[in-house]
Amino acid sequence: YKLTVRERFGTENRKKSNVILQATQESWVKVEDGRGNTVFSRVLVPGDLYYVPVGNKYKATFGNAGGVDIWVNGKLAPDAGNNHERKSGISMSPKSLLGQK
Repeated sequence: YKLTVRERFGTENRKKSNVILQATQESWVKVEDGRGNTVFSRVLVPGDLYYVPVGNKYKATFGNAGGVDIWVNGKLAPDAGNNHERKSGISMSPKSLLGQK
């Protein structure tokens, strides 16, 4: 299914980003770099996109893990969790998101 894009965040990463987060339900999303510094934190509403910076060191926290689609190189990755489930420490590495070793 296709969800209409509402607003785009992290557009400075757009050209290189291979991981895109898209809200399908309202969800708080925080992305941290390898040092634990927050690079993005806000509530996304359905249709909002966030382009994750390139690199394997980023980790995300979702306030509603089932409400965020994770796209890796154009493929939909498995859900990070269930609806209304808070998940943290999710690696934004394309390989780990697609369940590859």
